[in-house]
Amino acid sequence: MALSPPLAVDSVRSLKEHGFYVVENAAIGSIAKQVDERGESSRLESWQHFKPTLLRDERIRPIIEPFINEANPRICSTFGSDPLHIYCFWPQPQEHRLVVSIWSPGSKVVFYDHSHTGEATAVMASNGLFEMPPGPLKTNKRVPIEAPMDQGGVVIQAVRCGCRRLAGFTIAYGFENPRDNVTTA
Repeated sequence: MALSPPLAVDSVRSLKEHGFYVVENAAIGSIAKQVDERGESSRLESWQHFKPTLLRDERIRPIIEPFINEANPRICSTFGSDPLHIYCFWPQPQEHRLVVSIWSPGSKVVFYDHSHTGEATAVMASNGLFEMPPGPLKTNKRVPIEAPMDQGGVVIQAVRCGCRRLAGFTIAYGFENPRDNVTTA
């Protein structure tokens, strides 16, 4: 799977298939740095700084537009690097939810392709996420894909997609959509 895919890629289909969709974006990385420097990164309102830039991107807009409403985002959390652990946001697939993660410049993350589908093991971790042991991911052939984001960027992921944060920090926004209007994995 190509990272920061060209505009011709069907982003919604790619997210459904792989469980994540990565776009390196210098403008988003710059905004992430500014938001963090102002101490706003853990506030829900910080989403408003990113929203216009994300909605202008023809790859991102089809994924997030159905989730843009007064009730979203529902949650905002920040996470630093934690290279020894694999996390997901929820232990079961939740097709009506997704995570939009804003990554700082110099970030590097590993995603486990297709980890949002099939059997998976995840246990509650002390940081509020769910930890996925590497053994079952390997057994189930969930291939690790490294996503370096030297300029920063955005990752849209299914809540059960496993990831390992190698460097940088992320501002993760949780979105929920009614079950009858599902567009994601």
